[in-house]
Amino acid sequence: MNVGTIGTGQITSWFLSCWIEAGHSCHAVYSRSFEKGEQLRENFQGNIVYTDLDQMMADERIEVVYIASPNSLHFSHAKKALLAGKHVILEKPFTSTLEECEELIQIAKNRALFLMEGITVVDLPHLKLIAEWMPRIMPIHMVVSNMSKVSSKYQSYLKGEKPNVFQCQYSGGALMDLNVYNLHFMTTMFDMPTSIAYHANIKDGIDFSGCAILQYETMTGVCIAAKDSQANSFVQIQGEKGMIQIDSDAATLSKVSLCLLDGTKESCQQQDHILTHYYYIKQFVRMVEEHDHHACIRRLQHTKDVMSLLVQARAYAGIVFEADQ
Repeated sequence: MNVGTIGTGQITSWFLSCWIEAGHSCHAVYSRSFEKGEQLRENFQGNIVYTDLDQMMADERIEVVYIASPNSLHFSHAKKALLAGKHVILEKPFTSTLEECEELIQIAKNRALFLMEGITVVDLPHLKLIAEWMPRIMPIHMVVSNMSKVSSKYQSYLKGEKPNVFQCQYSGGALMDLNVYNLHFMTTMFDMPTSIAYHANIKDGIDFSGCAILQYETMTGVCIAAKDSQANSFVQIQGEKGMIQIDSDAATLSKVSLCLLDGTKESCQQQDHILTHYYYIKQFVRMVEEHDHHACIRRLQHTKDVMSLLVQARAYAGIVFEADQ
């Protein structure tokens, strides 16, 4: 399938590497800067650089649009692509608000188009392994997931600049950029919590780091994310009979081990690809090729559930985006 991309950051390069490895082509890239677009096109042997988004959407050779623009533009760019008859892969966070999420889902349904959030967590092979191990440590009472790393834009902020990732105008912050991975992991493995609270370190109205507390009937989930401080990211599932330790963040789940109270220890590696975008791309292509709209709708419901948690967490912390107005 031919893809057209929006956004020229590192995440777009990761996506295109996996897209091409999966046997598909980069037909076009869009960027407001021709120079940035041309560099991306050259790196991935694309055909065209567009600096006019409407022109790219009118290109009938493009079947799929991948969107990695600033968070606040996800909704408008995805809506434009869907209305142009394109399938869409939309980077996390899916949208800024629940209403935007619901509108995109409805447009995709009405037009029988495939729409997917580009979130790595949901399709990782290690999720299945973790699910198979969990009965061996149950009952589970505590899950902690920490994804913390100093943003490459943090020094710019300290110098008085205003990067998009640290602005309410662009729907930025640690919750939307990093904790979204933790929330996807929690809801994939344990379904929706009964409540969520978000305690954040806020400057200029946006969260630079924070801790989301997810309460379930018999367990508690702690989701930590930071863009202003550094830590060894990990996920730990704590049960009465042992624990499952993941020595990497929830976006990759690359190092998984089981430790039981009786001394049993197991570890496993089932993920061959360092760039984990490969796994959701395979699933997206399968759904399109097999016309599996049921799987698409199920996945969109999961995205909607996570979006509702993001909205509740922001409300708890008093974080207001321009998109909320």
